[in-house]
This record gives sequence, structure tokens and C-alpha cells, in this order.
Amino acid sequence: MDKSFESSQTFENLRKAFEEEATLFFRYKYFQVIADYEGLDKIRKILKDFSDGSIDNVHGSLDFLRNFKDPASNVPIGNTQQNIKSILQTEIEQSSMNFPQMAKVARDEGFSDVASWFDTLEKLKRSHVATLNELKEDK
Repeated sequence: MDKSFESSQTFENLRKAFEEEATLFFRYKYFQVIADYEGLDKIRKILKDFSDGSIDNVHGSLDFLRNFKDPASNVPIGNTQQNIKSILQTEIEQSSMNFPQMAKVARDEGFSDVASWFDTLEKLKRSHVATLNELKEDK
């Protein structure tokens, strides 16, 4: 595939499929935990099967996209060092812009517990940034 692929609707569709399947995977996992807690083993097993299939769908979409750029960070991916740079970009954006802004909005709207959650996520992401910066130097 050539560079025109990046500007195609197919590329955009793959990016969207990746994001939707990744989100769906975690929803299945979360719902699986609830079914397990409720003692609904048959449903838990089905949700587990679906989540296992979802992760295959995520990997399949990313396999096509990895030759160009990460659908989330728009940074080239492929080898481990490129992948670390890509995920580092996302973690930096989350810790320095996204979560602080989300916390501010939540506070402004009077949702202090949600704001506190976003503050916690910001701190976690800052920790990830520090670790990933160290890994960036490892070879």
C-alpha cells in the first residue's frame, strides 16, 4: 500500500474500526466482571468469548494501520521504539491536556468526584510518561 492509502476512506474506516473494537473489548471485559459477580456463568463465558474475538479484531485493524501511523497518536508505529514514541505521545496529551481539562469541566459543573477521578487519571498518566521516557532510552 502506498501513501495515498493514508488519505483514503478505507484508512479512516480502519481507524474507526480499530477504535470501536478496542472500546468494545473493554466493555465486554467490564460486563463480564459484572456477570461473574452476579453468578451468571453462562453469560460471563459468552462475554469472554466475545471479548477474546474483539481483541483479534483490534489486532487485525492495527496490523493494516501499523505500516503508516497509530490511529490514536498519528505517530508512525511498527518496531518497539516507534511504538513507545507513539504511546508516549498519547500519554503526554492525556496527562497535560485532556484529563486536566476534563477535571476542570467536571469541577465547573459541580461533579467533584468525577473531577477527582480525572485528577487520578492525570497522575497515573504522568507516571506512565516518566516510565515510557525511560524505556525510550532502552534498546
